Amino acid sequence: MQAIRPTVFADHSLKGAPCFMRIPLTPPLLALPGILALAFAASSAQAQTPPDTKSPTIFAVRGGAYFPFNRTTKNAVGKTWGGGGLDYAFQQKPGLSRTVLSVDYIERSSGGNTIRLIPVTIGQFTLQGAGQGQNNNVRPYLGIGVGAYFVHQTVPAALPTAQVTTQSNNTTTIGGYLGAGLDISSNFLVEARYHILPKIGGINSSGLQITAGVRF
Repeated sequence: MQAIRPTVFADHSLKGAPCFMRIPLTPPLLALPGILALAFAASSAQAQTPPDTKSPTIFAVRGGAYFPFNRTTKNAVGKTWGGGGLDYAFQQKPGLSRTVLSVDYIERSSGGNTIRLIPVTIGQFTLQGAGQGQNNNVRPYLGIGVGAYFVHQTVPAALPTAQVTTQSNNTTTIGGYLGAGLDISSNFLVEARYHILPKIGGINSSGLQITAGVRF
């Protein structure tokens, strides 16, 4: 059987060309443009991916202080209250937004007077500056929330008499908050929420809550 000899086509267009133009296009060299294109695409995708998309946290524990704005409220129990809260992010778009169920506890007692707030709210938070800047470990965010506020008040009566000098009540009302904070790395946060409540028994407990906490 006669052996089949491969046909070689001479490329006369490169005859006389410099040596670097006559390098044979072997399979590895033919694949090089594709490899470079894939590497560029992968590096671009990695650069555009926020660093906190790998393992989003679900829970957060916060603690801090509460500052009522109403003068009557401050005179009744004090200017600075203590409190904290627990957050559960039940829906997230990593690096972009999260929907959070929060339960907070805020209380202050002074001279036999007490005001206690237990907000149970659902909030929507949006992270700002996604993918921007050189340091994505510190990310600001904004939020808004609404829910039920369980309020206990034992405060001076609006019209005290010889028999009644204080009024005490337990009320559930609808309120909300405006929030802003900073995610410091993926585990620490600093947050401010301005809680908005209606007046109850002549007392308006709206105020600013400032907390720091950890996510896990």
